Amino acid sequence: MTQVLVAEAEPLEVPALAAGYRRRRGRFLYGPNALALYAYGLISLLADLPVYPGDPSRVSSQLGEDIIQTAWFLEYTPYALLHGKNLFSTTLLNYPTGVDLAQNTGMPLLGLLTAPLTLAVNPIASMNLLRFLAFTLSGFAAYYVLRRLTRWAPAAFVGGLLYGFSPYMVSQGALHLNLVFVPLPPLLLYGLYELLVLQRAPAWRTGLLLGLGAAAQFYISAEVLATTALVAGIAVFYLFFLCIRDVPRHAAHAAVGLGIAAAVLGALIAYPTWLMFHGPQHYVGPAQGFNNVYNADLLGPVLPTTAQLVAPSHLRAVGASLVGNNPQENGSYLGIPLLIVAFYLTARYWRRLWPLYLALLALTTFVLSLGPLLVVDGHVHLLPVDLPFRKIDHLPGIDNILPVRLSLYVVFFVAVIIALGIDALRDDITENRVRRVIAGVTRLPRRAVAARAAGAAVALACIVALIPDWPYPSFAAHVNRAEQPKLLSLIPAGAVVLAYPYPTSFDDDAMLWQALDSMRFRLLGGYALVRAPDGTSSVFPSVLEPSAIEAMLVNSVTPIPDPHLADLVATSTSVTATEVVVLRDGARLPAGRTPALVGHVDSVNAKAKTLYVAKKRFSPENVVVGAATAYVETWARHPSLNGVAPGETVAVYGKTGTGTVNPTTVLELRHFLFKNHVQSVIVGLGITDGWEVGNWFKAALGPPTRAGGGGEIWVNVPAALRSTA
Repeated sequence: MTQVLVAEAEPLEVPALAAGYRRRRGRFLYGPNALALYAYGLISLLADLPVYPGDPSRVSSQLGEDIIQTAWFLEYTPYALLHGKNLFSTTLLNYPTGVDLAQNTGMPLLGLLTAPLTLAVNPIASMNLLRFLAFTLSGFAAYYVLRRLTRWAPAAFVGGLLYGFSPYMVSQGALHLNLVFVPLPPLLLYGLYELLVLQRAPAWRTGLLLGLGAAAQFYISAEVLATTALVAGIAVFYLFFLCIRDVPRHAAHAAVGLGIAAAVLGALIAYPTWLMFHGPQHYVGPAQGFNNVYNADLLGPVLPTTAQLVAPSHLRAVGASLVGNNPQENGSYLGIPLLIVAFYLTARYWRRLWPLYLALLALTTFVLSLGPLLVVDGHVHLLPVDLPFRKIDHLPGIDNILPVRLSLYVVFFVAVIIALGIDALRDDITENRVRRVIAGVTRLPRRAVAARAAGAAVALACIVALIPDWPYPSFAAHVNRAEQPKLLSLIPAGAVVLAYPYPTSFDDDAMLWQALDSMRFRLLGGYALVRAPDGTSSVFPSVLEPSAIEAMLVNSVTPIPDPHLADLVATSTSVTATEVVVLRDGARLPAGRTPALVGHVDSVNAKAKTLYVAKKRFSPENVVVGAATAYVETWARHPSLNGVAPGETVAVYGKTGTGTVNPTTVLELRHFLFKNHVQSVIVGLGITDGWEVGNWFKAALGPPTRAGGGGEIWVNVPAALRSTA
């Protein structure tokens, strides 16, 4: 078993290579190894230019909800440690219910590592530093492992380059720091290989390091730890049967190490794991209510996406449309040239067995990444049987896995094949050169010259096909307090704040204000996975009473209404429609009549018989339809509300009346603020779409404490409620 796979074929001589390399292990960061690290770092710098590691004022990719959430988590860790708060549970968000952070992407280890920078500068600086380190360290970790499996450093460098800058990394690097900071999976898999196969180090030491490494990965991303454990289990399963004759003499050593690893891991993650499954705010079932939406497509490995720089535009468009039209989740691309090289190396060296083993792992992992149903070119194809993922998708921990993210391990195993294959090819070339020298042959045969030229062309094609479309776009984070209305300093420390836009997974700017204000106040709402009324997960905040008020605050800014709330939007007027004319394909307004409203449809709720139409951006008006409402669609045989889609231009005829903001909702808003202990209100800080909501709050609370700079703030809400009673 020390030769990895024993059969009637050549064994992989990995232990011999590792033993030869052990002489230099005390001086790893020198010579070619240092050059590899510097090269990975230089490439990583290109990803975010002009944003630099530690940049406090700009963010890469987009200043969107996931980026803001990441910055919030990085700020929360040092805040919790310095103030004696629970790292895994908080009421700073989703007040008063709170959030089970153990079931969210909190990344406390990354928050701890960058705590000095966060406290000295801000969490944006920490996030930009960690983005740089994610690519650099992930590539170097793969290089570190492959350097122990190869004789030639450039072979290990190519493998590390492929892993650390793969399409998976480029796609996830756009948004998800926790999923792109992956230096530990290669080290954990190699540690398992050392424990089960090489067995050179004492079992207790390897087990201890494995347990510590797994715990560290848990505190970066529990999902990545779960997928690493799943892939490791598959690798051990195959290895057990392929090397079954050697199992007895390796079993005791492996059992000791695995037992120690499990004990260390269990002790270090016991509390957050308990919160995940039994905490007061935990949810059950898959995150976001599903785990089978983001599945790899069967054509994913050969279709480039917008993450690749060099590719035909029509193929990029098709590739970007896969995996739920979400290119940030589609990291399964490998490219036809790379697949050809991997297949060639597997076929050429199959007698050594390592290519077959690694290819089997890559293929199995890819099949799992397809999810429970086969998807080809974005279309589901029903098979007589479910795909293997269906057999495990209900298991605790696995039910939170998005299958396409297993692409990380597909590319890792392919990288190992490429690195070991390059190393073997170099050995063959060296051996052939020695033979020619002995034979007195000074010139390469034509076949050899042609083969090398073809190999160089394919290698170049691999590089070109995988060049990422970098740098990511960058955006100002507006972290300079002088750029904001100087209002946040007015909010008392520890105050409960209602912010508009109401923080949700569709707009969490208020979380950025909170993080940049050193977590001085608590927020209603927030972008986090929380427990829904039925106990499952939800990306919407907990429902607060009166729920109609929260519905108007949430649905005014979300493209998808909260399913647990009524479809209400804050409007000043409402039209009871007698006729709705859809102006498409050159259709014109009927002559001689003046519509009550002309605008673009924001949203439609056929069940509630309402739609929201905006005469101008961010100014929707409520349209109520009934059985007597007529619809005009020049292209439809049977016009109905179902033909009125968001984005359509419509003319509405009918009677105009009071909107959803009326004396009744003003009283309900006052009750909402009182019942939920709101002490301060921020409306439209730095945005221009809060005027209607601002007028609503003025009617409920009187004039704001301060207004200007695009925002309004009420500091002492309880006093305002008493004074306007």
